[in-house]
Amino acid sequence: MLDSDLALWDRSDDVSAGFAGQPNGGPHFTLLGPLEVRKDGEDHAPTAPKVLQVLAMLLMRPGKVVQGDLIIKELWAGDPPRGGRTTMQTHVWQLRRYIEANGFASDGDQIIVTRAPGYLLRVDPGQVDVAVFQRLAREGRALFDRQHYAEAATVLRKALDLWGGPPLANVTCGPVLSVYATDLEEQRRNTQRLRILIGELRSLITASPLTRASTAN
Repeated sequence: MLDSDLALWDRSDDVSAGFAGQPNGGPHFTLLGPLEVRKDGEDHAPTAPKVLQVLAMLLMRPGKVVQGDLIIKELWAGDPPRGGRTTMQTHVWQLRRYIEANGFASDGDQIIVTRAPGYLLRVDPGQVDVAVFQRLAREGRALFDRQHYAEAATVLRKALDLWGGPPLANVTCGPVLSVYATDLEEQRRNTQRLRILIGELRSLITASPLTRASTAN
């Protein structure tokens, strides 16, 4: 994220998930590839480009406030039209109605909460593939640091298997989401490099004379 944008993020604690009462915990969201909203094996993502863009912004920080000013910057690259804030609010309203229309919740206002100075999407981070990927990547790194190479490789493979293509592939990304997508790609490359390193280390260990002698005995 650009340093100038850091001040626009609310640092409040996570709130309880708004989809908690839904079957299977509600929909699951993918950002590691096309943005999809998966429910019952089907994608229900919004088709309107700006609404999809707003959803992507809220999913960047599930359960935390995203400032309205940052959403406006994303939608119009820092040069909003006259009445841009009202238009942004209309897109949020459309997103709430989309949540109701798809049966994700009976009241979209309880899922996308207006909280100064912006909006908060009440979703558990575990419903967002980015959060799952980052958790698995951390676990894999911790296993690597403890020299548990086989387990680390398995966990990192699970993390990388979550990817379905370039992040936010179907979203028209403005300045904020573009930086976010670039950061996600770098996280992916770092995870891939670590998994390759583990493979090389395991090959060296297997090929070492001490390992061969131990196996022979």
